[in-house]
Amino acid sequence: MKANQHVSIITDSEVFSERVQEINSSNSFEQIKHCVSRLKRALYENKDCAAVCAPQIGENLRLFVVRTSKDQDERFKVFLNPMIINSEGLHMSREANPSFPGKEFIIPRKNKLHLAYQTIEGRVESDSYLGAYAEVIQQMVEMLDGITLEDYGLDLDDVG
Repeated sequence: MKANQHVSIITDSEVFSERVQEINSSNSFEQIKHCVSRLKRALYENKDCAAVCAPQIGENLRLFVVRTSKDQDERFKVFLNPMIINSEGLHMSREANPSFPGKEFIIPRKNKLHLAYQTIEGRVESDSYLGAYAEVIQQMVEMLDGITLEDYGLDLDDVG
């Protein structure tokens, strides 16, 4: 992909209605690297966006990228085949998503979650996440599972 090539984020909610299958040996490393590069470009182009998953850019891969830091070397974290292992607590979160432009939702989220995933190098890792970072991860995993903010969030436009 050329460095200046624009990456569009899909806004057709039908695209997100089915669960994305796990990445496996039928997916080439080049295909995964290309998708990750496009996801990072989408985050560069959408400064207010904290994360983007592959289906949001038209890729049928079970992965997402989260903006983590302003540090050049650690700017993004890539999650392949993410799976929420455990979660705790519950709170209401106010969230938006570039696939639903101009909309905000109130949605129930877990306070803490433990996630297992693969790195782009193929290592299996797991970590615990809290707060806003956990909210972003939950939203991305749900989108990969075919569940969106529109499916069960309270649309703030509907309540005035």
